[in-house]
Amino acid sequence: MVTTVSEECTRRILALQEKEKDEIYLLKQEKQHLLKFIDNMKEEKSSLQTQVEYLQASVAEEYTRYLDQHDAHKLLLAKLNEMHRERLDMTRRQAQDMKGEDVVKLTLALKVARQDLTKAQVKLNKMIADYGDVVPRRDFESLEKKYSDLLQEGKGGNVPVYLRHEGEVKNKKLTKKDVVSILKDIWKEKIALEQQTGKRSSLPEFFLSYLQKKFGDAAAMEWSYTLYENMRLCRSNHVLSSFYAILTGKDEEGNATPFVAKLRSQYVREKQEYLRQLKNKLGDLTEGNADDLKAAFCSIDPDIDDQTLETYLGLALRAGGEEPEQGAVAVETALERLLAGDVRRVGPAPREGSTASSEGE
Repeated sequence: MVTTVSEECTRRILALQEKEKDEIYLLKQEKQHLLKFIDNMKEEKSSLQTQVEYLQASVAEEYTRYLDQHDAHKLLLAKLNEMHRERLDMTRRQAQDMKGEDVVKLTLALKVARQDLTKAQVKLNKMIADYGDVVPRRDFESLEKKYSDLLQEGKGGNVPVYLRHEGEVKNKKLTKKDVVSILKDIWKEKIALEQQTGKRSSLPEFFLSYLQKKFGDAAAMEWSYTLYENMRLCRSNHVLSSFYAILTGKDEEGNATPFVAKLRSQYVREKQEYLRQLKNKLGDLTEGNADDLKAAFCSIDPDIDDQTLETYLGLALRAGGEEPEQGAVAVETALERLLAGDVRRVGPAPREGSTASSEGE
């Protein structure tokens, strides 16, 4: 029994020793942690102390600078007051010197000044009486340039047909870029009409008819005068000068200038490219009906209007003056008919990326 009690006591002692070892280990860990924390606090204290010393030095430096500026400000104020006193003294001395000048000299100067004033007044009154209702040449030239550009030409037989008008004409105030664009459109329309009819039309008459068709009879003369004056004044631009020379008869219309030749070639290239896109859209079709052509036109030219679309379909499906063919027509035949007619893109040309994506779909 004594042995059993002794073993029990031994086990308890060993358990207590193990427990104390764990507690001692934990206490040592906590001690190490606290020592590190104390070291960090000491380092932080040292850093803060360094910052405090730096800030104290900065404050001392700024205060020294402030004292220097304050002293300099006082010196400048003193110098400014001194200069002000010196100027007052100088003014006072000048006033005293002026009082001491010769009275006879001042009287003569005043008399001469009054005589000069009288002569100038007489001359001014004479000029007002003679030229009071006369506009200065500089103002006259400015107003003449501003308002004489669009003076109506009247309706005489010697006046061109596109300028025959009586009454006031409003200036549209177009830019040179707008004028060039309109003139190019006029010439393209004229070329297309001549190719369609096979007859040459007079540019002055076509010029007026185009403006009447596009802008209406009421506003056609305003556009005509505006375009005419821009062409007349901007001779440095090749397009404006060439169109003006043909319009006024200074250059023969049949004499194809580089401007006319360029417009013709550009019109042909655009038509051929338009029809090439139409052919590509039709794909492998050898024959097509109105629905096929209509779908192809709407695909390559989404902005095309119904009237223009019907006109193009009529050109493609109609042989000469016959009625439109009800059935299918050969694609090559339709393209040849369109090439012989006035066919052009209505909307802007699609971008390459968008065209490629639509064909892929």
